[in-house]
Amino acid sequence: MVSRITCYVDGLSGFREAIAAAYPKADIQRCIIHQIRSSTRYVSWKDIKALMADLKKVYQAVTEEEALQNLISFKEIWGKQYPSCVKSWEDNWDILSNVNNVSASSARFGVKMELGFSGRASRDTSARTDRDNR
Repeated sequence: MVSRITCYVDGLSGFREAIAAAYPKADIQRCIIHQIRSSTRYVSWKDIKALMADLKKVYQAVTEEEALQNLISFKEIWGKQYPSCVKSWEDNWDILSNVNNVSASSARFGVKMELGFSGRASRDTSARTDRDNR
């Protein structure tokens, strides 16, 4: 018998409700990479590096209290310029704050492995076959 189930979602509408209907005791966790990609979609390339430096303090926090305090600071800095970015984190906080239940080092490791140069999530395209190089 399974004592606890955690479902990871990418943010598509309806997933939370469907999971809650089928598994009312399940924990729902929003994928941090999908959250970053979706919330920074309309951030100017001129601001992305500074914004991501402040946002990392939120999702790399060790405790939920620290993460929430960093989110408040993030809102103070970026809320007027990018309100939809901040609102996305606030609206999804209940399924984002679960990431702090995972060990801090593994949560940070997963995010660092997925982030590209610009701070936006990216796919690894380095593994190409000889056929792809033709």
